[in-house]
Amino acid sequence: MKDFLSAKGRFAKLAACMALFMLALQSSFADTSQIITNAVKTGTIESAISYIKSSLPGIQGVDEQKAVMLFLGRLQQQAALYKDAYESYSVVIALDKTVPNVDVRLDAAVCILAVGETATAESVLDSVLAIESEDASGAKAKLLAVWCGILKASSEEELETPIGHLKNFLDDPVMKYEKPSVLFSLWWLTGDPVYAQKLETDYASTPEAACANGRAEVMPAPYFYFIPRMNSGFDAKKAAERYVNKNAVAAAKKAENQKVVWQQVGLFKDENNAENCIKRLIAAGFKPEVLKQTKPSGNNYTAVVVRETDGSVAQALRNAGFECYPVFED
Repeated sequence: MKDFLSAKGRFAKLAACMALFMLALQSSFADTSQIITNAVKTGTIESAISYIKSSLPGIQGVDEQKAVMLFLGRLQQQAALYKDAYESYSVVIALDKTVPNVDVRLDAAVCILAVGETATAESVLDSVLAIESEDASGAKAKLLAVWCGILKASSEEELETPIGHLKNFLDDPVMKYEKPSVLFSLWWLTGDPVYAQKLETDYASTPEAACANGRAEVMPAPYFYFIPRMNSGFDAKKAAERYVNKNAVAAAKKAENQKVVWQQVGLFKDENNAENCIKRLIAAGFKPEVLKQTKPSGNNYTAVVVRETDGSVAQALRNAGFECYPVFED
């Protein structure tokens, strides 16, 4: 009975959240359509979707049709009805005869990518990238295009190209809008704890940081690119696991011939973030040092490291809550 009541309570909270979502969404469409107002009054996303669909034949003007279909698409996307949402957004795109609505196109790409139709997603993204936007929309389009590449990969070797693009994004000023997602993608695909540490130090309040550092679980949405492609035996997550294993083997071979001198805890472009990491290490009883690095891009970074002594430092750091990886002698 307790479990039932607990589940009932969670369902009630979820229903309340959905109701608040519809009200918040309605405020974005204020004074646009009576159909939207009536749909919200039905009380649930499912009933609102059903009401709107039954009301579509009665819509007269193009502007109202665009508003209603956009509202419908938002509801369907929230309900994880991604294919339906894509079709609703497509109607809005077709009706938009003036300046292209970039945000709607991005939402359409997200939804169709969520069901594994990468070719269609790439076609939609091409229409956004053609605008050559150097703002948040352009950054999201670039990231989605790389995620398409991840889903299209048929082997672990084919992950190398999208991983390379993601690494380049770290030094791209435009990609500042999507930096948490870029770092999370790199951490997921390579297993390199440096990216998780960067999320923790620079973007601690984001869901990406929570997932990478174990405070939350990764779910299929919004990281829809982890979902296996339809009718395929390959998916990015399995390939990523093989990629990590391959790198682990390479690291092991390197360790056989080289001595571990340092355990690197973080790599920072911002000196303040490096200082914060140093303070945390000192408070935990370690003696951190810094190494200056200059990347091929010309950017300077500060690596926060702890000297490896008897081979126990890495485990001691992890026991204290710090991710690290070895730095070998030259």
